[in-house]
Amino acid sequence: METLKKKFAQLSSKITSITHVFGLLVIGVGLLLLSYDVRYLLKFGDGWDYINNIIVEAHGLLFDLIVLGVLISIFESKREKEEAIERDNNLIDDLRGWRNEEGTRRTVGAIKRLASKDAPCLMLTNCYLKEANLNGVILKEANFQGAVLEGALLICANLEGAIFVGANLQGACLTHAKLEGTDFSWLEVSFPSFERTNLSGANLTGACLLNADLMGTEVGGAIVNQGWFDKLEQWNVQGRNEIQEKYHIDENGILKSKGAI
Repeated sequence: METLKKKFAQLSSKITSITHVFGLLVIGVGLLLLSYDVRYLLKFGDGWDYINNIIVEAHGLLFDLIVLGVLISIFESKREKEEAIERDNNLIDDLRGWRNEEGTRRTVGAIKRLASKDAPCLMLTNCYLKEANLNGVILKEANFQGAVLEGALLICANLEGAIFVGANLQGACLTHAKLEGTDFSWLEVSFPSFERTNLSGANLTGACLLNADLMGTEVGGAIVNQGWFDKLEQWNVQGRNEIQEKYHIDENGILKSKGAI
């Protein structure tokens, strides 16, 4: 019994994909049918009638094999995608402590591959992404806690629901980015560009936006501290006059449009 198990394990190691299993299955069924065909033809004389019946049945079998092949291909594709996502997530984990250009380049590559596969809620905590180019990348609900994004390019990126608590966004460019529901609470940053971004519902509680650019930015529904408008003056934020003219802070610290009063 033990020997049989070892032989089966050796055979399994040689079968590298579900496609191989499908091929072996087709060969096995074909050999089985062939053995019955030979026995029937040797026993009975109505060979031609039997061959006609085989043609009819073969069409049905061919259809079944096509359907089975499609299902197997779908399963195989899904499995390969899951393995690729796991592989890139592991790569990001391995590079998390790297603080050099090579580490950043490889991490960005892994992030873009994961984003292209719609991998959800990427864990990018403490990643070194200085001057990384992530323009247009979809990173919904990604966790950037403690990440270094100094000088990073996130133009037109989709960062809805992302977490940036404790991240370094010094000089980062998020122009036209989607930042609805993003958590920037207690963020201390200077010279970031949020020009024409959407910060609706974002958490800006305790965030220090020194010399930030908020020109044309949508901040309706964002959560801020009372006295936030005075802070905008102290931080020399661009676009502060437009924001003060358009919004007010309600009793819950939420920015509301003055037209909705």
